[in-house]
Amino acid sequence: MEHFKCGNVSVENSYKENKYPKCHKEIKILGVDYKTMDNYYMCNDCGDKFSDPSQDFLCIKCNNRFPLEKVKWVTSAGYKLSGL
Repeated sequence: MEHFKCGNVSVENSYKENKYPKCHKEIKILGVDYKTMDNYYMCNDCGDKFSDPSQDFLCIKCNNRFPLEKVKWVTSAGYKLSGL
């Protein structure tokens, strides 16, 4: 479950007495105060949890980071090996 106000994300059985473990406020309305997540991802470095990971690419030459939507696809000429 993710509480929108405090940002807490944790498994359902960590909620005691119908309260969020981080801010201790009462669990109220699904979709307004919180959402349930079937699966989530967790950062290996800081432990932060999130439902949708982003995927960026890195240019090795200039160190620029960018999403897939910002790339330019370039096709190269095709070659066929003969005599095999």
